Formats: sequence, C-alpha cells, structure tokens
Amino acid sequence: MEQQLNEQHRRLWQALDLLAAENGLSPSGLAKSAGLDATAFNPSKRVTRDGRLRWPGAETLVKVMAATGARLTDIAALAGEATPNRRPMIRLVGVGETVETRSDFEVPVLDDPDAQAIEIATDAYQPQFRLGDTLLVSPEAPLTKGDRIALRSKTHMYELGEILALGPDALTLSSFGSDGAEKRYARSDVSWIGRIISVTY
Repeated sequence: MEQQLNEQHRRLWQALDLLAAENGLSPSGLAKSAGLDATAFNPSKRVTRDGRLRWPGAETLVKVMAATGARLTDIAALAGEATPNRRPMIRLVGVGETVETRSDFEVPVLDDPDAQAIEIATDAYQPQFRLGDTLLVSPEAPLTKGDRIALRSKTHMYELGEILALGPDALTLSSFGSDGAEKRYARSDVSWIGRIISVTY
C-alpha cells in the first residue's frame, strides 16, 4: 500500500510538472499563474519534514485547470503516461511559431524537473540549428552573456538567440532566424526562459 501511494504521489506531482512545461512555465510559474504562492509546487514542499506525503488538494487542481485550460482528464493522462525522465516536446515550425505536442521526449538531465525539449521543424534557424535538431533547454541553468537561450514571451511566441546583455529588468539578444537582429525583452514580458544545454542532431 505504501509503495502504491508513493508511486501515485510521484505521478500526480509529475503531471503538474509536465502541465507547467506544456504551458511554457516552471512549477513556480504555474503556481503563480494559478494564484498560489510561488513556492507551492517546489519539490521540497512535496514531502513534509517528518516524511509525510503532501498532496495537491482539489481546490489547487481547480485553480491549475482554470489557469491552463486543462481538464481533469488531461492531468490524469499525464499522471498515467509520464515517466520521471520525460518531458513534452515543443516543435518550432517557423520563427516563433510553435506546435506543442503531447508526445514525450526522454530528457537525460534527470535532476532538472523543468527541462524542456524543443524540436526544430523548420529551416529558418540555420546556420545555428538545422531541421530535425532537438534542443534541451534548462530554465534552472544560470544565464550569462554569450549563452544561447530559448524564451517564451507572454504573447506565446518563442525566441531563440544569444544573450548580448543581461540585466535585472531586461535582456538583449541576437535573434536566431532573424538575421541576427538585436531584440530587447523586458523581464516582465517573458513567461519562460532557459539556457540551451544540449543539441541532438
């Protein structure tokens, strides 16, 4: 019984992690979008100090569904199909244009629950990335000038580029797929950002 409860607990939290990733959010971003404390979905809060499992309540799930448009059956499907080292695949079919899929991609970085996979399904990002490349992006990795990054704006557009300048309130990047055009994003206009940590050809 205890083993079964542990597995169900793992799968339910994992489903919320996957739902966050599908919406271009980290677990903390999902919590905030649902009107919860930013730390509500932190891995450290999923088990109490004395080892008891902490479960997301019905009200929490309702708020998450309202924030993402997901149904309870969607969460159940993610909980039933997911494995710890898989993430949703997002396909870029043009500069900034995405098709989000429910197929999972096996992520080799198991200690980063927010890692996300992006498939390049266009020639528009050459020469940096080719058609068929898969990018593994980590929002937990520290960002510095010169890093290649992926970001999602609050208008749901994706951007790939190299950081030219990075400040507390804004960042400037050389945009891939736009002939190296410089683009500036206010932090408040970015819903998700991560460093490209690997490329699979």
